[in-house]
Amino acid sequence: MHLTDALVRNAAERADAPAIRDAQDESWADFTDSVARLATRLADRGIAPGDRVAILAANTPDNLRLLSALHWAAAVPVPLNTRYAPPEMADVLARADVALLVHDTSHAAQVSALPPGAGPALAALEDLTDDLTAVAASPRAPGQPGDLAGIYFTGGTTGAPKGVLLTQAAVMHQNAVLKQACGFDAEATYLHAAPLFHLADCGLSHATSAGGGAHAFLPAFTPEAVPGLIAARGVTHLNMVPTMLARLLDAAGGAHPAFGRVRSITYGGAPIGQDLLIRVRAAFPGARMQQIYGQTELCGPCLILPPERHVTAGPLAGKLSSAGLPVATCEVMLSDAAGQPVPQGQPGEIRVRSIAAMAGYWGAPKAGAAALSGGWLRTGDVGVADADGFITIVDRIKDMIVTGGENVFSGEVEAAILTHPGVAECAVIGLPDRDYGERVHAVVVSHPGSDPLSLETLRAYLRARIAGYKAPRSLSLRRTPLPLSALGKVQKNVLRAQALAAIAQPETAS
Repeated sequence: MHLTDALVRNAAERADAPAIRDAQDESWADFTDSVARLATRLADRGIAPGDRVAILAANTPDNLRLLSALHWAAAVPVPLNTRYAPPEMADVLARADVALLVHDTSHAAQVSALPPGAGPALAALEDLTDDLTAVAASPRAPGQPGDLAGIYFTGGTTGAPKGVLLTQAAVMHQNAVLKQACGFDAEATYLHAAPLFHLADCGLSHATSAGGGAHAFLPAFTPEAVPGLIAARGVTHLNMVPTMLARLLDAAGGAHPAFGRVRSITYGGAPIGQDLLIRVRAAFPGARMQQIYGQTELCGPCLILPPERHVTAGPLAGKLSSAGLPVATCEVMLSDAAGQPVPQGQPGEIRVRSIAAMAGYWGAPKAGAAALSGGWLRTGDVGVADADGFITIVDRIKDMIVTGGENVFSGEVEAAILTHPGVAECAVIGLPDRDYGERVHAVVVSHPGSDPLSLETLRAYLRARIAGYKAPRSLSLRRTPLPLSALGKVQKNVLRAQALAAIAQPETAS
């Protein structure tokens, strides 16, 4: 069992069928052959089984080709968030002990901005994939289900990204879930509209290949470009957070003739509102919809809200605010602080036991053991189960903000804000946002005598320190200290209530 088994099978059984739908389609036979040849190029660069190779690239066929070639060579992909600021990227590269950083031309400037001596060896993706017929194909390296399929860095309780270790077996088990839930088959064409460095997109990518379907690519999400790509590439499967769906419908004027060919829409990051659901169903009349709730640490979903529950009337209605039901590969428990199950209808931390769970955190065995307490992955999210077993997310123990489908840890943002010389205290919370689901909101106490801090000034200051999506989109300035609990902790519930009361005229980013 190995992820590249799907490539070998498709090349043998569907040799002439498209693997890549682009300006010029590429067959499964040609794609698999190019993967084997790219593995030779990697070996020529000194990459051996087990070596970590970071990828900084847009959504392109060559990005997928590189991911597949790393699996073919038994090397370990380390996909990088393309919105990392240089210090963030340097930190991840160092902690993962990356042997090679492969980047495309569109991200060369970010690589050149890395601190001197901070990075590993470099290679341009365009150079690695140029004229692959000039090199011989490599045989597949021996692999086992327990081999790493990748290290995916995600936010953690300390605020610094943690490297989640995902195995081949975990990905393949989730492939089975996603193939069934999303209907990936040999006639499917999946559009990579979400970034490929995200497990949400990469997981669906693996499921597409496992089903023998084809891949189409949107280098960066622009809603105006999606309808044309659906039509030109014959796209049947979409994956977007609700914010992206709303922007797509706005850009298309509510509908487009090409939308009729779409038969599956997967979304996550937040529940879908009733108004948006009505718009999506009208625009995509032939599409099944499924919401996925999961974590990188689970290699994908643990809860899915199925298509038949995406209704606003009838006996199956009333579940839109929930995250859905447990999937076949996961046992889900809502627990109290002691790890004991809570009664139905009572809030509890969502804990998951699954063969798809991570193997741990790279270089952080204690943190990994704590997250996998007693064999149950602690998600840090609080949920409530109804009488039908549907689980609704009600809070986040880890104080994570989900904005536009991206996870933002407030402690990381607070640490960056506190480096500003004019800031004495700060707290970061999530506030409701029509476009992003939640927005990052900062509450700042300035040093006496310092110049007043504006939102624009703060965002400009943070631009070189943290990724743009983590920066606050609204700001409250205080003259008095932040409210503290008896234990000396900032009372974010008080700040959130105050911000919501004053939300009528927030100072927001343009």
